Amino acid sequence: MKRLAPLFLFLLVIFSGSAFASAENCGMSVDGKSLKSFDSEICPQNITQKIRTAFFGESIYTSILENKNNDSSYEEIQSDLTQSQKDFNTRTIESFSTMKILIFGVVLVFLIVIIFNSVITLTKAIFGKEFSTDESGNPPRYNFFVAIGVMGLGAFSFIPGFFGHNGSLSVSDYFNLAAGQGALQLENMVISTYLSNQLSGGLEVPTVGESVAEANKRKENSNVYYSAKATIAGFVSTSLVISSSSAFNNSIENLHNHTTDWRVRDKTVDVWQPNNNDGIDFEHRFAEDPNQTMWSADPITFAQNPESMGENIPYLKAVGYNQNYRDYAVKDNLYNKAELLKVAIKEAYFKDSEAGFKEVANTAVSHFFKDAQANILKTEFLNMMAKSDEIALQRINYTCSLEESHRIEAKNFIDAHTGAGSAGAGSSECVSTDWKVMGTEASDVYAAKVKELTIALIDEYYNIRIAINAQLQQAMYSTDIVNRVKETRQKAALNFFWTHPSLTNDLNFTQSAQSEFNITSPIQTIQTKAMGTFVDDDWAKSHGYPEATLMIGEDFRDLKIDTQDKGTPTLKDSKAIMQSLYSENATASGQNAEFMQATGLSLANPQIKFDECRASTIYPITCVQKYGQQISETMIDIAEVAIAMKLIGYGATHFGDKKKQKLMSEQAKADEKAGVSKSKLSKKAKTKRNQPNFLQKVGSFMSTFANFFLKASLFGYIFALVLKFLMTTLMIGPFYVLYVLNMFYSLLVFLTSAFALLAFLRFNDMNNLKLLAKTVWSFFLSNLFFGPLILVFYIVNWEIAAILDRNLSTIIAYGFSSAIGSDTSTIMQHLITLFVSFVCFMAVNIGCLRYSFIAMNTVLEIVGLDMPHIKYTQEFIGRMIFVTNIITFSMFHWLDVIITSQARRAFKRKPNFLSRFGRKGRG
Repeated sequence: MKRLAPLFLFLLVIFSGSAFASAENCGMSVDGKSLKSFDSEICPQNITQKIRTAFFGESIYTSILENKNNDSSYEEIQSDLTQSQKDFNTRTIESFSTMKILIFGVVLVFLIVIIFNSVITLTKAIFGKEFSTDESGNPPRYNFFVAIGVMGLGAFSFIPGFFGHNGSLSVSDYFNLAAGQGALQLENMVISTYLSNQLSGGLEVPTVGESVAEANKRKENSNVYYSAKATIAGFVSTSLVISSSSAFNNSIENLHNHTTDWRVRDKTVDVWQPNNNDGIDFEHRFAEDPNQTMWSADPITFAQNPESMGENIPYLKAVGYNQNYRDYAVKDNLYNKAELLKVAIKEAYFKDSEAGFKEVANTAVSHFFKDAQANILKTEFLNMMAKSDEIALQRINYTCSLEESHRIEAKNFIDAHTGAGSAGAGSSECVSTDWKVMGTEASDVYAAKVKELTIALIDEYYNIRIAINAQLQQAMYSTDIVNRVKETRQKAALNFFWTHPSLTNDLNFTQSAQSEFNITSPIQTIQTKAMGTFVDDDWAKSHGYPEATLMIGEDFRDLKIDTQDKGTPTLKDSKAIMQSLYSENATASGQNAEFMQATGLSLANPQIKFDECRASTIYPITCVQKYGQQISETMIDIAEVAIAMKLIGYGATHFGDKKKQKLMSEQAKADEKAGVSKSKLSKKAKTKRNQPNFLQKVGSFMSTFANFFLKASLFGYIFALVLKFLMTTLMIGPFYVLYVLNMFYSLLVFLTSAFALLAFLRFNDMNNLKLLAKTVWSFFLSNLFFGPLILVFYIVNWEIAAILDRNLSTIIAYGFSSAIGSDTSTIMQHLITLFVSFVCFMAVNIGCLRYSFIAMNTVLEIVGLDMPHIKYTQEFIGRMIFVTNIITFSMFHWLDVIITSQARRAFKRKPNFLSRFGRKGRG
């Protein structure tokens, strides 16, 4: 408890006031187009908050210390309610406060007995000498002052009358209400951060109206800023190679020119040239033999799409992408150009139908922004390299300032070329472009200049990247998606449980595209020659000239200026930012249509649609709903065929009966005319005459066949309905139920909190006092952490299940169905695949669900908390497993046994819990 006390006080400071947003764009950025990350604001639309308000009313926002209400927060909720809802809330608040007071009245009756018992206990303790240490040295059982103090604290904490409707709430209620508000804030932080990342893909953009301090804080953990630092470090390395190599080799090339009319050092602008690989080359050729390269730096490469893409992708070719968009480089107009690209694609490729347009348009935008970013950086390149050259010179100045011998060598070299010294003396390594000695000032001066210039160049490059990012996000913006994200964030957990899967799937493409763009460095700048002397002297050594001696690299390692030459750029060498995550398999669709025409049944269609969905979604389990829909449509098709067959059978039977009656009538007339009575007919003749004719046989066969398919389609339709609702309910329902149970469990404890007086107003020994403190603290923590904990495990369960569904389910389903159905008919193979796919998904997702609850229970045990209502969720899962066993003819039962046995091995410490949890509800 001593360790937890500071945490308790800290939490009270944080949660004593309710963080509550009243604006319409609660939880959103100033422009309303993105979510705030790590945002804890409680919105008026928050469903959980509305439920709490329905029971506690305005007391949630009451400050017990200042004894006043934050009316604006309560009014925001009230304004979002209908009159009937307000009336209902009024009745609920009145009923809740009345019940609280009545329960307190019941407690007062029992307190008479408790006080009498405490007097007796106190008397026994006095005469039993239990207030002092015994002969064995054991501490006393009772402490009079502590026990009396706790009784007073209990009376102060749990007696109603301090605040709330009709004074029905106590001090302890106030602190636990604050913990409940803290839980909502933690939940909002989880939801806002998760959805913000889903919406933006982690793409870093400037926030509208952010201050300089906020911008600097954003850059602290910025991937783009780290990439910018690494890129500029590469620029400076290139400049150092150019400057140092040119100074060293130009002196070799001008050995016999004892004047100062030649250039000592080259700049980037003197030696660069574009290459054919979207990059820049740097090299100097020997003047006397241009076929010989005297020195070269490694090229700088810009990440750009291959030109062939504009001709090979149909919708890009249709709009003349290579001619109209590939070379675009206007930094401040990218969004407008991207919108024109979307319009052009729609007119050229989706004029008659918009199906798939959104995905194709976003893919095209991704391609366009990659090309545009490369083009913009190419136009900015020489300007940035000029500044990089200046940084390189300051770094060389720093190195030259460290040793006087370097400067003496430079002075001798200058004298040798001005006639003031002997020819051939000195070295050019510390000679400036204007034939001056470098490094004449203090090294600290150059260090400061390097830092200042480097940070300025990093910020310049970073700002270009961020400006491009902002326009990419704007181009990817969808009003519909943002409104849905906004609604989910504002309504919080109870809405998030149900909307999260579909919302995340809809955000799949834009999230992936923006994330890839954010983490991909558009420039590769690694200089393999930037080592030691930063001089490429292979030519010099091969021609007998001495090596360079100025070890610039070693001196840089001593330059403690926290600059940006650490690490390497975050580069992904990809030819394209994104390819479409959505593809239509036209060939498979055509084959599917031919199959349906050949068989008259649509059994292949659900599996094809299911596989297409599974290949293009984050959460394949959501495809099960579409899977079920396709199966139900297939069963309807089969039922229609069966009904048609039934009608044909009725028709054939009807005409067969007519023909039979006519034939029997003609036969009777013939017998009568021949004088043959029925009694004289042989048994064989009678049997032959009673045999059904061909049409009657056809009708009977068709009716029987139709009855079989009608029953099969009915079973399949029921199976499809289960598919559409069971899987999603199974993945969401347990967490939703647990969250709701936790919410009402807290309300129940609030309602009955006065009963705690019965425990506190006893004369307790030290063990009981410790238990009381632990119980009160545990309830406070449960109010604070249970809701966020359920939410976090809900998200984790979905993410883990999604990974397994995408990577294992396809292999298992097709492998298993192929193994057991390879010798069967095509129709039977499809039926087996349909069935096994469902069972496989059930096994994976129920397994993940079980492990999630095992992990949650383990976390609770580690922190010493108990969630009694979790057993009801376990029973809910048990019922769902029971239904699944019936539907899968107990196939899932055996998979469940395997999963549970493996779980026991993994969690040997929890065999009882696992057995209790894994076996309930089995059929």
